[in-house]
Amino acid sequence: MEVEQPVVYDEVKDKAVVDSKLLPPKLNNSINKIIIKEGYNSYELEHKQFCTKGGSYLGDLYEIDVKGVTKEGVKEINIFVKNIVQNEENLKILSIPNAYKTEMFAYKELYKVFNELQDEAAIPLQDRYKMVKSFEECNSEAIILENVARKGYKTVHRMDVISLNYAEVALQQLAKFHALSFVMKEWRPLFFDENIKTMEIPLIFSEDWQSFTKSMCKLALNCLDDEMKCKMESIFPILLDKYPHYILGNSNVNCLCHGDFRPNNIMMKEINGVVIDLIPIDYQLMHYGSPVNDFIYFIYSCTDRTMRNQHFQHLKDLYYSSMERFLEYFDMDAATVYSKADFEKVLKETLDFGLIIVIIFGPFLFVNEDDVPDVSKDSMATVSFKTDDKYKDRLRETIEEFIEWGYIQC
Repeated sequence: MEVEQPVVYDEVKDKAVVDSKLLPPKLNNSINKIIIKEGYNSYELEHKQFCTKGGSYLGDLYEIDVKGVTKEGVKEINIFVKNIVQNEENLKILSIPNAYKTEMFAYKELYKVFNELQDEAAIPLQDRYKMVKSFEECNSEAIILENVARKGYKTVHRMDVISLNYAEVALQQLAKFHALSFVMKEWRPLFFDENIKTMEIPLIFSEDWQSFTKSMCKLALNCLDDEMKCKMESIFPILLDKYPHYILGNSNVNCLCHGDFRPNNIMMKEINGVVIDLIPIDYQLMHYGSPVNDFIYFIYSCTDRTMRNQHFQHLKDLYYSSMERFLEYFDMDAATVYSKADFEKVLKETLDFGLIIVIIFGPFLFVNEDDVPDVSKDSMATVSFKTDDKYKDRLRETIEEFIEWGYIQC
C-alpha cells in the first residue's frame, strides 16, 4: 500500500496541477478537470493507491480526496478510481479494453436510463435499483466514481459465507437489475436493441481459454482426495466445456446480466450487523444473457452447502417475487415477460453452472492474500494459485451436493 502525503495547491484558476508523480498522466488530467469543474480556489489533495489482495485483477485502484475552498465555501469530494492495467499480452482470455468500455457504458449511459425509467414510474428512492454516481471524466481507461466507502459502505471479504440477511437484500437488488432490462425492452426499445441486445461478454473463448480452464481443472483435481479425484477426472472437462454455451445464451428469455455479481462487487452498509443497503459495482463483465446465470453465480460464489440446504428455496422464491413486485411499478406482468415456470425450468437445467463457477473462479475467490498472482506478468494459461483450505472444503461439498442431486453420475 502506498500513501502520499497531502499536497496543497493555491489560487486554482484556469488550470489545476496535480503532481504527475501521484497518478498516471491520463488519470492525472482527468482529476485536474474534475478539480476545475468543482470550482476550487484552493485545495488539498490526498491520494492513496491500494491493493485489494485478490479483490481486483483488471485495474490499479486509487482513492483520491480533494478538500478545499470554492466561492460557495468549504468543499470536499471523494473519488474512487479503477485505472486500466496494460496486460493484454498475458490476459488473452479477456479483452480488457472491451471490459472498460462496457463499464464506462454502465456508469455513463445505463445509469441515466435506469434513473429516467425509475423517475417515470415514480419509484420511491428506497425501492430503486442503485448505482454509484460517476464523474463525467469517467472514460474507457479509468472508471472514476464517487467513493461511497466514505459514506460507510464496504465489501464483504471474498472468502466469507454471507448471512441470510445479506443474501436477501442482494438478490432483491439483482432482481431489480434484471427487471429494468425487461422494462428497457418495452419502454426504450431502440436503446435496448442497439445497446443491450447486442452486448457480448468480453471473455474470449479461444485456445487460451481452453488452456486456462484446463489449468483450473488441474488445480481443482489436486484439491480432492484420490477417490473423488478418480471420479471427477473425466467429468470436470465436460462440465467446463458447458461454460461458453451457458454464457452465450442458454435460455429463451434473456436480459442484461451483471456477469460478476458477488460480494466483492457489492458495496454494503450495515447497522449493528444488519444490512440496510447494497449498491452493486463492477460492470466489466456485463452482457446480454440468461438471468439465471447471475442468480446461480451469486449463490455459488458466496454460500456454502449448509446455507443452500436451509435457504435455497426461499432465496430463489424471493428473487422472483422481488422481480414481480418491481415490475408492477411499470404496470408489467412478470408472468408475461419472464414466467416463474421459465425461471424454474432453466434453473433446474443449468444448475451445474454453479459447480462450473466454483471450479473456474473459485481459485480467484480463495487465493491466499499473500500469494495473489500478478496477471499482468503471468500468462493465464499457466497462472498458479495457492488457495486457502476453505477452497478445498467449498469444492468438495459442492461436488457432493451435485452428486446427491443427480447432476453428476459416478
